[in-house]
Amino acid sequence: MKQSHSGNIYAKILLLTSILVIVFQFWSMLMASKSDKSTDASSTISAPITSGSGDIVAVKNTNQARFQSAYAANFGNVWVALSTRIGMQFSSGNSSAWNTFYREISILWKNVSERNTIREQLIAQNMLIIQEYLNLSRTDIKQMLNSSANREATLEWFISQLEMRYKNSALSIESLQAQKVLYVAEIDRLSQQIEQTKQTLETNFSQFNQQGAIADTQKYFELRADYTEVFTDVVFINQFLKQHQFLNNYNKTVLDTLINNKKALIQESFVVLPDSGTQFLKPLDLILDESEFKNNLSTQD
Repeated sequence: MKQSHSGNIYAKILLLTSILVIVFQFWSMLMASKSDKSTDASSTISAPITSGSGDIVAVKNTNQARFQSAYAANFGNVWVALSTRIGMQFSSGNSSAWNTFYREISILWKNVSERNTIREQLIAQNMLIIQEYLNLSRTDIKQMLNSSANREATLEWFISQLEMRYKNSALSIESLQAQKVLYVAEIDRLSQQIEQTKQTLETNFSQFNQQGAIADTQKYFELRADYTEVFTDVVFINQFLKQHQFLNNYNKTVLDTLINNKKALIQESFVVLPDSGTQFLKPLDLILDESEFKNNLSTQD
């Protein structure tokens, strides 16, 4: 009897599921039919667009046209990245350094394994970020723009990538400096313990305290080993700080040049320095200081 009762329940569930599926399919077909009708009606709407010659051209507002517009809007930046191959020279088994920065370890390690993990993270992450940033900085901007089908989109994308890495490198510098303060304090603590151990060792040695001298010697070796490791980590941090700062100082000038001359780079304009001298370039507003350029922009706004 129990088996028969269970079979009835399964049969009811199957029947109810079938009914729901049929109702859902019917509703979907009805909605699709209405959508097709609205699409057919909208496809006859045209928007006048002026061509480059001044003629009026009618463009139908079709699904195909809308799809092409969405495609261009969503994938434009991807196309620029792939076509220019910016930052593609560096490859690694690790995740990309794009849009990342180094985060400092705000606590000291508790054991040898944890210390090694922190050191590996310090070295690996900063090397990845710096090398990727360096490859981007080595981009031949002139060749990149000349080979691009859309100079404006390419330049805007390159500037945005450079700005992002500049900011991330600045954040990495802050993290490294904070971690360095922590490590330097640990070095000071170890230095004090080393001096105290040396004094105790001298006392035990002069008193012929064999066990004390042996224990002090072992402790001295351990403290010296810890000191050497932390000191080495600080050396790594200092080198990473120099590299981050060098790249940011260099690219600050590059960004300043690109942003203030964006229009000229897009339109392939240039200033000719005459052999007769440059004394009339500024009076004719052919060359502007950055402050003058920004004042002109604010006046136009």
